[in-house]
Amino acid sequence: RPRPRPSLSSLAHTRSLALLCAIVLPAHAPAQLLPCVPKVPLATPLSLHAYSSSSSFSSSSFSSSSSSCPLSLSASASSSLSTRSMSTAASPSGGDAAGGASAPTAYSAGDAVTAFVTAPSLDVAKSISHALVRDKLAACVNIIPQVTSVYEWEGKVEEDTEVLMMIKTSGARVSALTLAVRQAHPYDVPEVIVLPIEGGNPAYLQWVLKNTKHEER
Repeated sequence: RPRPRPSLSSLAHTRSLALLCAIVLPAHAPAQLLPCVPKVPLATPLSLHAYSSSSSFSSSSFSSSSSSCPLSLSASASSSLSTRSMSTAASPSGGDAAGGASAPTAYSAGDAVTAFVTAPSLDVAKSISHALVRDKLAACVNIIPQVTSVYEWEGKVEEDTEVLMMIKTSGARVSALTLAVRQAHPYDVPEVIVLPIEGGNPAYLQWVLKNTKHEER
């Protein structure tokens, strides 16, 4: 009795199974496993459209699900690279995006100055220093005791022990500071010498300017 001729769909299914076994089984597979591969004549007429539409397990789907597939690894590497690129682009470079403090205003040489004032005693120096800081005429005053001063006064060379004040302020407050020192100082001609600050710690210099900023009252 002759066997019935297989239909086109059954041939497609058989061809799919043959392709799966050929992919899964290595070339050195034991002989007892080989009977699972259906023997389908290569000359069997089968259109590519019929095969791809009826196959439930195509080679492309197998490749995408296989963990050792080069295409899958390439896609993973590409995804990882894209993720790193996005992370790098999102990370803040200057601190602004993360809510950090904005960059301080640029400092120009001479915006802040140091004034040198001598006093006859520590008490006088402290009194003048507190008044200057309180009135925003100075941001900081360093008091250096036991300074020996040699000078000429009314035709005579004098030598006295004085106290030196190093006053940090803004250039805009020099005139007001000088006036305040002259009014509070016991000397007839108090020393007030101002030197510009060319540079330094930007944060400190900005602090000096902020604490000597003139406010209208």
